[in-house]
Amino acid sequence: MSRAAAKNVSEWSFIAVLAVLCGILTVMQYRWTGDLARAEGERLGADFGDRVQAIANEFDAQLDDACATLVPSSRDLSDLGVEKAHLACWKQWSDTKSLPMFTRVAVVLVQKGRLDYHEQNLIDGSLKAVAWPADWKPLRTILEGKVFGPNEPFVDPWGLVFEVPVFSKGRETEWVIFELDENYLQNSFWPAMEQKHLSLKQQPMGAIRVKAAREPSKVLHTSLGGFPGGKSITVELNSLGRSERGQANFGPRVAMWRLEAVRTPAILENIVNASRQRNLGIAVVINVLILAAGVLLVYHTRKSRQLAQRQMQFVATVSHELRTPLTVIKGAAHNLQRGVVSDPERVSRYLGVITQNTDHLADMVEQVLAQAGAHRAGALKQAPVNIGEVLQAALQACEAETQAAGCVVESHIATDLPTITGDTAALRRVFQNLISNASKHAAAGQWIGIEAEKRHGSIEIKIRDKGPGIPAAEQRRIFEPFVRGKAAEEAQTRGSGLGLSLVKDLVEAHGGSVTLHSEPPDGCTFTVNLPTA
Repeated sequence: MSRAAAKNVSEWSFIAVLAVLCGILTVMQYRWTGDLARAEGERLGADFGDRVQAIANEFDAQLDDACATLVPSSRDLSDLGVEKAHLACWKQWSDTKSLPMFTRVAVVLVQKGRLDYHEQNLIDGSLKAVAWPADWKPLRTILEGKVFGPNEPFVDPWGLVFEVPVFSKGRETEWVIFELDENYLQNSFWPAMEQKHLSLKQQPMGAIRVKAAREPSKVLHTSLGGFPGGKSITVELNSLGRSERGQANFGPRVAMWRLEAVRTPAILENIVNASRQRNLGIAVVINVLILAAGVLLVYHTRKSRQLAQRQMQFVATVSHELRTPLTVIKGAAHNLQRGVVSDPERVSRYLGVITQNTDHLADMVEQVLAQAGAHRAGALKQAPVNIGEVLQAALQACEAETQAAGCVVESHIATDLPTITGDTAALRRVFQNLISNASKHAAAGQWIGIEAEKRHGSIEIKIRDKGPGIPAAEQRRIFEPFVRGKAAEEAQTRGSGLGLSLVKDLVEAHGGSVTLHSEPPDGCTFTVNLPTA
């Protein structure tokens, strides 16, 4: 097996191993993401109860905070008076809280053995003495009993109304009565709590229902989508906002509501599956990128090796091309120096051979220097160029070569061609290379055609021949440096493989393009388009 074949096998083996490893890694990542997704689902399921409890805790905390702020202490009542003390508490609460949690707030005072009922204005916090509400008659009865001795606190079966006492010298001297706003809680508070605690990636993890503990038939709230069947979690809440002082007098808090919650497994599964698919997609993309990087690495390695091989071939070709004329020049000069040739006619012929081979050497050196200069920024001059004159100069420079090849040159150059901006010498080399290629590689056709005409905003120049053409397999690489056709190598035709590459570089440096059209054995057509000035 040749060295090149062995390298190809090793490269394909590397790609195959890399593909297998990426596939194995993808499968493993799929399993890992599945395990992670299941663990995430279990964590979310276990966390559901804590989320439900957090709703109850937040409601109780807000209710306790409101009551602690709105109920003045006995010292405040003594120092400021009833009205000012309640007004100060209201301002403190309204400045920091914006939740309209209550529909009614009232203050009941003991005056000479009777109960005076005052409602607190929900706008400015002022107190106003009014008649007792008819629906609060049971509450009034309980409070009247407290005037003459200890009595149990009032308990609303629905848990919407409760009283918080103010103590002075161990006795209840007044009561602040609160009535919760059922509509606000149902339409605003509970939905906000569901969104905050039971929403995951904008999807509800479950549904809740709030019921009165003493009258379970009283449903205070149900989630928007209803309350599905299944195993539910129940937590207690709403201890009527009693402060620590109230708790000391009436024992442990009594929760008036029950919060029931049911988890929605389908939603959790969808979230977990979406997370798994997303993680798997990311893993697949990463593995594909790794595989693509490996393929690109092999590709560029192969391209670099091919370029190095072509460069070595170029060096060998140029060395051969240089050695042949140098040998001829040396032999002719040696014969002239030693006087082997003395006949004036033969001396002239020898000098012509020396001149011809010297020109060939100079042309090769210029070709290499031009190839290097085409890639240097600012190497080309910028001046108005007459394409017709450039084509005529290129034809004149190649006249001896076309005549030696026996080719007939037909040119049709329009007389009204506009000027372009560019480098006259560089453009002359472009067309000189194309004409020279036609005379060397298409001599069998014995015809070269040159056309130049104006197009929309550009000038189109075509160099045609009737030679054997270029095989389709070679056409896509014909403009690469150091590339020579198989037929040219087999026929040992003079050339370095830089001519067409130089043509492409110089034309593109002028903002133009060059293309090839060839259908063997019907010759070739090279088309150059150059933008006008």
